[in-house]
Amino acid sequence: MAVRLAYSRTGKRERGFSLIEVVIVGTIGIIVTAMAVPMVMTAVNSYRLRSSVVDLNTLLQRARIQAIRDNKSYNIGWDLSGTRVFAETVSVNGTWDSGEPMVMLQQRVSLYTGNSNPAISGLGFTPSTTNLGFTSRGVPCSGVVPACSTWSGANQQVGFVFYLQSTNGGNNSWGAISVSPSGRFRSWNYSGGTWTY
Repeated sequence: MAVRLAYSRTGKRERGFSLIEVVIVGTIGIIVTAMAVPMVMTAVNSYRLRSSVVDLNTLLQRARIQAIRDNKSYNIGWDLSGTRVFAETVSVNGTWDSGEPMVMLQQRVSLYTGNSNPAISGLGFTPSTTNLGFTSRGVPCSGVVPACSTWSGANQQVGFVFYLQSTNGGNNSWGAISVSPSGRFRSWNYSGGTWTY
């Protein structure tokens, strides 16, 4: 039995891809994908962190404006996982209640309440760390409402910083929002070992 080769209309033999060509192209595709995936994931995590910083900044400014408008002091609270931050405008109970302004942080981004974050230098104030909120004048205060004080025990005016941490495997990225004693907001980004705004 004879094997017949297929010929095109021009009389030349038609050829497909050899197994070696397919393997080489597949290998190149895998290498390019392996190099691109980490860059894409880094970009996605960076976007999530920036988006969460903007959302939290918006929530804090909204709480400040509502405190001024309602002529009341309001605390800022968060859940234990650090993924939900809210203004306690309905009741001061440490949990989110229906009707209170709230922000859900992006996936893999959480509010950081530990002590091993990179500190922001040059703030001009020592940040308070507990029971943060805004007075009816719109300035930061520390303490549980209604005993929210604009002065700390060190006889300094209260200001605070919220740190956000984005985790991607073993890599951590940082963002922050500072609120000065005068009520000035500033968003921060940590890269290359320094904080910038």
